[in-house]
Amino acid sequence: QPLTCGKTEIKIGNQCFTMVPVMVGSAVTLCIVSAACVLRALRRRIVNQALFLKGNCFWQKLYSLQGNAFARRLAGEDIAAIIDDSRHQSEQLGMSLDYILAEFE
Repeated sequence: QPLTCGKTEIKIGNQCFTMVPVMVGSAVTLCIVSAACVLRALRRRIVNQALFLKGNCFWQKLYSLQGNAFARRLAGEDIAAIIDDSRHQSEQLGMSLDYILAEFE
């Protein structure tokens, strides 16, 4: 029976147990959590960009966000909702967002 354990082992009772699976599992979990946080931050940034474009009447740029595959994949439903809201607001102001977009093309 060993008196001391190696660098990656822990002694429980009179036996040494390796900590490698715990370290690998922790590293994988940390990577997954980090990736989820990054994706959430990117999604929030895209939605905030869309809201900024809507608020400043940059409708063509807002509409072009839907053409961005990465933005559409991360926040497509939110972008579509913001565009629909912009379309509704423009109709209330007596102008058609589709007409404005067509004029700028």
